[in-house]
Amino acid sequence: MSDEQSGEIPLTGGRIATGVVRMGDTVRKPSTDASPFVAELLNLLEETGFQGAPRYAGQAEGFDIFTFIEGHVPTRFQAWSDSQVHAAAGLLRQMHDATSGSTLAGHFEVVCHHDPGPNNYVFQGDTPIALIDFAEAAPGSRLEDVAYLA
Repeated sequence: MSDEQSGEIPLTGGRIATGVVRMGDTVRKPSTDASPFVAELLNLLEETGFQGAPRYAGQAEGFDIFTFIEGHVPTRFQAWSDSQVHAAAGLLRQMHDATSGSTLAGHFEVVCHHDPGPNNYVFQGDTPIALIDFAEAAPGSRLEDVAYLA
């Protein structure tokens, strides 16, 4: 069955993740060892009201399922404007604030994204509005993510 016949649209933004497809208003990504932690993290972010991440919608046939966030993901690194850096840093801080003191952070300060580069932000127009691809997320310090973002 072709991608078109199955309703799958390959998502080609970003740089590393392969096998990611859009099906309707969901995104399906092959499950990994990180999948349980990612599911818990996205559920926590939803519970705390953080709007800058997809929602976890479950698993099926070896795939993690997330809500689709309308926008575009850069295919390569590029210089950011001051307003883009401000928006991206604001999302990262909100994510950190949502995880601070949680059981997922453990004895660390927060849960870090650990890959908050341009290729893991969804942009609407010129503005980053959401983080995606939490496969590298793990407990850590805010400074780790801020340094990576810089």
